[in-house]
Amino acid sequence: MRNLILTFLSIVMFTGLSNSQVTTLWEKSATAGTKPVWETGSVNRGIGSGFVGANARLYIVTRSASFGGKQILIFNATSGDSVGMLDTTGLVGGLYAVNDVEVSSDGIIYVGNMTLDATTTSFKVYAYLSESAAPVEVINYTSTAAMRLGDKFTVTGSTADNSVTIWAAAANATGDVVKFTTTDNGTTFTPQVLNVGTLVSFSSAAVGALANGDFYFNAHGMNAQKFSSTGSLIGTIPNTVLGTSGSSVKYLSTFLGSEYILANDLLTANNGAKIIKVPGGVPSAASLVGSTPVLGSTSAGGLGDVSVLKISHYVFNVYVLATNNGFGAYQVDLTPQLSGDYYIPQGSNPLGFNTLNDAVATLNVGVITGAVNFLLDADTLRENSITFNANLSAINNVTVKPAPGKNVFLIVKPSASKGNGIQLIGFDKGHVTFDGSNNGSISRNLIVTTDSDAVAVPFGLNTSDADTVVLKNLVIKNLDNVTTNFRYGAVINDKDGVWGFRVENCQIGTAARPVRRDGIAPWGATAPNQFSIVNNEIYCGTRGVATLYLTESEIIGNTINILPTTAAATDAYNHGIYITGQTGSLNISGNTINCLEKTVNATSYLIGIAFAGNGSAETDVVNIVNNMINVGAADE
Repeated sequence: MRNLILTFLSIVMFTGLSNSQVTTLWEKSATAGTKPVWETGSVNRGIGSGFVGANARLYIVTRSASFGGKQILIFNATSGDSVGMLDTTGLVGGLYAVNDVEVSSDGIIYVGNMTLDATTTSFKVYAYLSESAAPVEVINYTSTAAMRLGDKFTVTGSTADNSVTIWAAAANATGDVVKFTTTDNGTTFTPQVLNVGTLVSFSSAAVGALANGDFYFNAHGMNAQKFSSTGSLIGTIPNTVLGTSGSSVKYLSTFLGSEYILANDLLTANNGAKIIKVPGGVPSAASLVGSTPVLGSTSAGGLGDVSVLKISHYVFNVYVLATNNGFGAYQVDLTPQLSGDYYIPQGSNPLGFNTLNDAVATLNVGVITGAVNFLLDADTLRENSITFNANLSAINNVTVKPAPGKNVFLIVKPSASKGNGIQLIGFDKGHVTFDGSNNGSISRNLIVTTDSDAVAVPFGLNTSDADTVVLKNLVIKNLDNVTTNFRYGAVINDKDGVWGFRVENCQIGTAARPVRRDGIAPWGATAPNQFSIVNNEIYCGTRGVATLYLTESEIIGNTINILPTTAAATDAYNHGIYITGQTGSLNISGNTINCLEKTVNATSYLIGIAFAGNGSAETDVVNIVNNMINVGAADE
């Protein structure tokens, strides 16, 4: 098998139709002059890939006489080097005892035969629990109607959770798809026949299945089509995008509301595979994203196969076999480029995401090419905790805001603490704005809250890279049916060097449900942060604005209501504004500080504006102008 050692190529192809990049990893092809001697005679038709154990593998079925007429070859999927062969002892039956191979997501290898008529000769599938194991028969299917099965089959899911499903498309004009499912972790399978209606006559067929049970159907002599989980036609891929010469199709994933599929295109001039984008899952809108290089020009009647190995959320290794031309490995990068408006949920809008979590996850790994707006387009959105970690800038930034005319409840489930309590929305990097106005004014049309009964932090800046985070026109408050109030409104989580943090025209807490401790706490560790806190309405139990290490900052025009009794704040201090570790300039002006309740502890002290341990150089200037401090309890 050492004669199969590859020759590396360095071909890189960039498509001009989208942001996709197709890169050649390796090839053993007629084009490159590295095609194996056994890749001839139209006897190699099926391939499969997956992670088996800790190894990325590619398997090729061959009926070459040099390998006994029925063999599955093993290759290192990363390098293309030959690894060995599977044990095919006991594989019998059908026109061909072996014809295709697939791998489940938990690394079980499946090998199938091919039968011209499953009413007389059964369709068989064998499982390998490891590369050194003997095959075990798990499917022996006899159909009630004549079906040609086994030209291709598809495996999705895992045996570990019984999600593993084996899909076999009948190469008959009657249009049957047999779906095999399990309830005993793949020991046995139960067939279900889905009829997709009368199709054109062809000789090979395959399906690419989605997570919801819908599937794409591709076969020789017909344009690929998409069907629902019950077999109803959804639509057809245009012939200008994918012709009728291929017979294999795989589903990659769904990004930005578009489905991506991989299908082979085996005309003499092509002999490769195509990556196709299906916007909104509507096949008639499909477009070509990219193509793999031509493997050769000796097409064997359009025979061959494709397989997919997921590397990361947007990166896939795809493997292409063009019979008698060779095979190759290519990396497809579908990392999205984001710019403009994206609706959440997408609905009928051209671009969008199902959830804000999906949007931020895409943002964090995507390429940002302009200002991005995530438009919240539902009355209520329920989300898991969100953390922004994208490489943004002053130009390529993101804004989260209600869609025009929408009043939105954003209900977020908190996750782990970043230093000051479990967190709803976090920022590991910045240039992110939450703007609660739905019309570009100072209206507050976005309420950020949680239905979890926990002492949570709604907004937290978690690293020194979280520069230019802006929160404006928001209502940050607890739901009335939650027992425990927020601990803070917004904080810098004991980090230094955060610049451009701005909280403007936000309501934090309510008179009935003040935050337990501090309304806004831009808190450093050893070095200063820079911030602006402007025109907010704050209801809190301990401190309205609490700072440690700050410079060149401002606290202007805020109304701060200290409510220790309502908040059950048992701290030994209550401050409207607390300043410590200040250097440079600081402006405190136009604030109204209402201390309307007595402190809870008799030994507690109450201060409107408190200073401790600040800089004393000539350049360390604090301007305190036109503030009003109201201590309402006469005996405080």
